[in-house]
Amino acid sequence: MHQQIVFSGKIVYCQTPSEVEKATTEILRKIEKMKATGQVSLGFDLEWRPFPRRGDPPCKVALMQLCMDKTHCYVMHIIHSGVPPKLKFLLEDNSSIKVGICIDNDARKMFNDYDVRVQPLMDLSTVANVKLAGPPKRWSLAALTEMITCKETKL
Repeated sequence: MHQQIVFSGKIVYCQTPSEVEKATTEILRKIEKMKATGQVSLGFDLEWRPFPRRGDPPCKVALMQLCMDKTHCYVMHIIHSGVPPKLKFLLEDNSSIKVGICIDNDARKMFNDYDVRVQPLMDLSTVANVKLAGPPKRWSLAALTEMITCKETKL
């Protein structure tokens, strides 16, 4: 039996440059308040069409998801908005560590598509391997979620 996972916070969808800038300003304010208590983690994930149509160049990142607490998740449709200056600053700034699964691939894709150096990074696969104390794996988000929820359900 799998445990149901529910996000009870607010999803903030952004499509225009001004919406992305406003959301980024909110995130930067939260980081400023939180960094006095230690390192700030910012959940980071990207989505794009994996295979372009025949003859087309590789597809650019279409969607960025940023979350740092249980109250808000920001979904930015950057294929429409681009990467406004505040968002570029946030992604390149050392004030928050960007965390995700196989995040190095996402960071490379952002650099190739938008000339943004996402940093610093923490791959949750590495953390999971230490915490789960099994043979090292390169986790997918789906596999890690299933592993953790099954372990929690058995307790």
